[in-house]
Amino acid sequence: MGIQRGINSKELAAIWRPILVLAGLVLLFLTVLNSAMPSAASGGPAVDGVIGPEEYQFHYADPDIGMEVYWAITDHDFYIGLRAPAKGWLALGLYPGIPPEAEGMKGADIYIAYVSGGRAFGGDHFADSLFGHQPDTALGGTADIAELAGSEEAGSTTIEFKRALNTLDKFDADLPVRGLVYLAYAEADDFARIHTARTEAIFNFATGRVEK
Repeated sequence: MGIQRGINSKELAAIWRPILVLAGLVLLFLTVLNSAMPSAASGGPAVDGVIGPEEYQFHYADPDIGMEVYWAITDHDFYIGLRAPAKGWLALGLYPGIPPEAEGMKGADIYIAYVSGGRAFGGDHFADSLFGHQPDTALGGTADIAELAGSEEAGSTTIEFKRALNTLDKFDADLPVRGLVYLAYAEADDFARIHTARTEAIFNFATGRVEK
């Protein structure tokens, strides 16, 4: 009968070394592949006028006027989706922080849009008075809606838009972590027509919490 000899440490290392090297190469390949693929956080939602069930980071449905707000934040951009039970314009106003007492809509950075003929028409406005607003461009600012889309269904309108977190326009509010937000909609495709419903709430855009 022959004598059986166990495998010593050098022989064991020689067996495992190529296996470990191969495993390391596979791990490196998967890491590179994963970093090359765009993530939802870096790419942001598709601004196409259709809000998917998992498209946005946060969602809020206002109990008073039935308007829904969806939003997502990337490194440089702010994405908003609005849906309301109306066939006219929809608007969202951002205030710089939380004013102790907001005077009408004065000082709000307003984004307003409607859908007509399957296309979205909108503007980047600023409320320069208690009950009125003008396009930023009319006040010496810039139009900072980078992308805009919308759609209509029976009795409802959906609007999506994208803007930079900081547009460098003095008439645009830098996105506050927590601030007062103005919501409104109308039954007319005319920005001069008064809203049929409006409300305000305090949004924490970072956590998704909304306070009435």
